[in-house]
Amino acid sequence: MSDSQIRRRRRRKGRRQGVGPAYQQQQAPKTPPKAQPRLLPEWNWRTFPVFFAFVAGIVIMGLVANTLLGLIFFGGLFGLAFGVAHILTRMWVARRRG
Repeated sequence: MSDSQIRRRRRRKGRRQGVGPAYQQQQAPKTPPKAQPRLLPEWNWRTFPVFFAFVAGIVIMGLVANTLLGLIFFGGLFGLAFGVAHILTRMWVARRRG
């Protein structure tokens, strides 16, 4: 084997092991990526969670404010009862399906 072949093998071996000046230049520390601003998700306002939060707010307002708007308060109670029934029914069906 000639000297040039031995040098080539040493170079290849060094590249495989990740040593040497060529490898160190390739593995220079990279700058961290810049944080991308998050896009706001599209929100479906006519969904059950929004409805339930709105109705719960009406009920809490009726209890705290003690206003004369009894019709709104009782409407809120009806909506709250409907929401609780919806949640319990879904839990019951999910448990039966196993």
